[in-house]
Amino acid sequence: MWIGIVGVVYWLVLAKPLIGLDAIANWGLFALIPALTVPWWLIAAPKNGLRLGRALEVG
Repeated sequence: MWIGIVGVVYWLVLAKPLIGLDAIANWGLFALIPALTVPWWLIAAPKNGLRLGRALEVG
């Protein structure tokens, strides 16, 4: 779930206007990957012993 949190933080706090290959790379890394990973994890990933709340635990 951390990849989703990284995407949200990037777009809310760190994003800046880019052009060219930088824009494509940023979009792929911080929008496309989290947008595909989070639903995949929720629907299809093996979660033996994992809970959604574990992503928020420290340590």
